Amino acid sequence: MYSIEINAQINKEILERAFSNSISEEFLSKLIEYCKIVPFLESISVPVKMMKLICKYYSRNDDLIEVPTIREDELDIRTPQKRLIQLFLNDLGLKTPEWVSENFTFLQEVLSLGMVYKDWEAMFLSAKIFPNQLNELNVQSDLAIDDNIPEELKDYFDTILEQDLPIRSKLIRSDFADFLKNKEKRTPKSLGDIIESKFSPDGQYSNINNNPFKKFILDIIERITKDDSWTLYFPFLNSNRAKIVLDTFLDEETKEAVFSIVRLDPEKINSLGKLAVNPNFELIIAYGKKVIEDEQKRKTDFQFKLAIGKNIENIIREKLGRELEKFSVEPKDVQNGQDIVIKHNDTELYFIEVKSRWNSDSPILMSKPQFTNAAENKDKYALCCVEMSKYKVGSPERYKVDDVSIIFNEIKIIDTIGKEIEPLMKGILKANDIENEITLAGDYKASIPMKLIKGGSNIDMFVVHLIDKLNLHQYIKTI
Repeated sequence: MYSIEINAQINKEILERAFSNSISEEFLSKLIEYCKIVPFLESISVPVKMMKLICKYYSRNDDLIEVPTIREDELDIRTPQKRLIQLFLNDLGLKTPEWVSENFTFLQEVLSLGMVYKDWEAMFLSAKIFPNQLNELNVQSDLAIDDNIPEELKDYFDTILEQDLPIRSKLIRSDFADFLKNKEKRTPKSLGDIIESKFSPDGQYSNINNNPFKKFILDIIERITKDDSWTLYFPFLNSNRAKIVLDTFLDEETKEAVFSIVRLDPEKINSLGKLAVNPNFELIIAYGKKVIEDEQKRKTDFQFKLAIGKNIENIIREKLGRELEKFSVEPKDVQNGQDIVIKHNDTELYFIEVKSRWNSDSPILMSKPQFTNAAENKDKYALCCVEMSKYKVGSPERYKVDDVSIIFNEIKIIDTIGKEIEPLMKGILKANDIENEITLAGDYKASIPMKLIKGGSNIDMFVVHLIDKLNLHQYIKTI
């Protein structure tokens, strides 16, 4: 008789959606005590186990209260227990992700009892006590099972779809998946299908360079090449990946470069791949190009010496009208102060230094041995300057001097360079003679102003000067 009145009062105080903070502490304590009544202390029933968990949650003593069953006046504890459990589930649903992260084992114990007890099934199915992958609590109908979806794929999904709720909020924590009744699954393929429909509604991936998701498309293609499982997630993207990659190159020259790479043997392609991911990639390319450029310049400079020397010799012979068997014009591939030496027998009559200017921002520089030799032989020394800056990198003519006439108009010869440098040399020698003073040392160089170079002679004018300067007619008479 008394239990009917008690249960009625409990139902009045604790509504279905009530929380513990809406009732008095004393009423809650008495309710928990009342729900701990058992017919015998050794009971290990599901309700008894649940009551112990509730006591733990509310920090109450979990000792059971034994009240033997009286057939004529049997206590109906089940109804108040259901009310208490509903209150408990409502309170759990308010817990933060931090609490869930720290108490997930406790939550698992609650679900393992409640989800198998028939009388409580409806309460648990509608309770907000199932954690998602962000440790947020949800009702189970809002969650699906994660069927081994890679974390990177979830990140792509959230970034590309830009939905209000991230995909992890809709997936149950893997260690709680067995508690779901509906067993609905989200697979990598299902996420991939949604992403692909966002990338390209018709699955054709046309005009990739104007696709707003180009970066993500290329990222996923790279993953497909590294992990075969990703081909299953993005079948249309996988089938179009070769075309997509090729279409990203706008000009035919770049496409041809790609085909050139593809035609290489696997070992070279592998080397290129390793180079491409090297953090110093651009620096390596720049240094490599510079080494090749410097070597090409060195070889071309010597070709200039040969061509210019040969041309000077031919013009001299043409001007004098006969063979000069005793004369020679010799290019030298050494750095001893001059590049071309004009000789009669073994006597050195004249020196010519050949300089090439490959960049309009760079000056013509003479090394210490070169300008020293020029100053010491000021009456028989000339500086020959070849202006190559107009031939840009990649130009076919940049390193090609098979026909010397190509560069003739770009040649200026300064036959007074020794006199121009002589004052500089006097200052250097004077400075180096002073004891206990700072002096010049090392590989210092002389910078030749462009105004002086532009005022130089062409080869024909220089040869006329050379013949008169050296009085070569006199040498002919001695032959």
